[in-house]
Amino acid sequence: MAGRRYEAAWKSLFSTRVYAAAALAGIAVSPGSATWMAAIVRNFPQALTLGAQLSGKTKPVPGFV
Repeated sequence: MAGRRYEAAWKSLFSTRVYAAAALAGIAVSPGSATWMAAIVRNFPQALTLGAQLSGKTKPVPGFV
């Protein structure tokens, strides 16, 4: 019972971050992607903030606030 609650809580807090990291890692290992990603960050630094918001990294973790 406690394991299922923990799993559900973990998924709601962190699964989006894990999926976002996996997607970025997949892009990062593609040929030429380093140049492409560097250009995006250089020209659109707000993309980093947007990525953090979409992945949930700007939300406080309950119990650690």
